[in-house]
Amino acid sequence: MKQQEIKRTLNYNLFTKIIGNRTLDPKNVKRIKESVESIGLQTPIMVNYKHGIIDGQHRLQVAKELGIAIEYFVVKNFKEENIHDLQISKKWTAFDFAQRNAATGNKECIQALEICNDWHIDSKKKFSKTNILTLLLTGLQNNILTKLKQNDFVSDTSRACRIYNCIKILSTNKNDKFNSYSANISRILKTLDYQFKGLDYKIIEKINKKHYLEHYSSAKDQTRYLTDLYKKYAK
Repeated sequence: MKQQEIKRTLNYNLFTKIIGNRTLDPKNVKRIKESVESIGLQTPIMVNYKHGIIDGQHRLQVAKELGIAIEYFVVKNFKEENIHDLQISKKWTAFDFAQRNAATGNKECIQALEICNDWHIDSKKKFSKTNILTLLLTGLQNNILTKLKQNDFVSDTSRACRIYNCIKILSTNKNDKFNSYSANISRILKTLDYQFKGLDYKIIEKINKKHYLEHYSSAKDQTRYLTDLYKKYAK
């Protein structure tokens, strides 16, 4: 990929955000700021011909806060769908791709992100947004990153809501060693929901009163135990 010469400017307003690019991460800004204060800004940012930032929006924010010049170079023949491949300093997560798709108008991702924010807050931030996205994804295959990367995400909201209600039932267990919001518990319940064509809340309540899931450290043992319990009470 041919690059033009590196340029330098104090005109921060020259640069714009590309629709679908990641939002600023305050922790990343802080980390970079500490580095720049120690050794200076070492790497120029990458922009397209309209000065839309491809890679380096955190560095630009740090330059603004410190009032220092920013170096940049222009990449020609840039395609917005390739932005994640050019940001090598930090790989895109499933949530990053979901935000990109939502920003470009994908209604499935817009709705999914709204649910992610609601459930993340409702769970007092115990249920991670990535785990919520995975729960919302239609089907049992754990290919959330591929689906979002290809902008092919389809959610099954009614099923996810049913499973989330079961997770909340299990969350009333007071044992600190058990986390009902873990990725493994979500996966097990989702599998059971498909297997039994819908989870029964009364069975989950019985399991919650008598289970010893906290004693099983491995995902394999936890899966077998919870599955056996559900089958037992489903008879």
